[in-house]
Amino acid sequence: MATYVERALTIAEEDLEEGEVAPTPRAVQAAREHFRQVEAQWPAGSPIPLPHVCAPGDGDISLEWAIGNRRLFVTVYPTGLIRAFCAEVRDGRAADPRTTSDPAPDDTVSSLLWLAGAA
Repeated sequence: MATYVERALTIAEEDLEEGEVAPTPRAVQAAREHFRQVEAQWPAGSPIPLPHVCAPGDGDISLEWAIGNRRLFVTVYPTGLIRAFCAEVRDGRAADPRTTSDPAPDDTVSSLLWLAGAA
């Protein structure tokens, strides 16, 4: 997963438009470390859901997973701070939303397992 995120980020950086800012080295390093740890803690033999990765152009990194009616969004800010938001979408609205500031890798693993319906 960490390798996938790095490759997707490289592609996203190539799509930046004039005036947009590439992810900062702190954001890239924080994402790299976090998702390497997530990968290391992932249950053996289970496929890891892969996110849509983009560089919004403000020095940050955005990762989004959508499986069925469940959503997980992770933002890595230019400072390296990570924030996660997950919710189930019901009737076009976020039901039981949960935001975690600076989640530990095991928090992200739990969110991904929930997303995939395994938790």
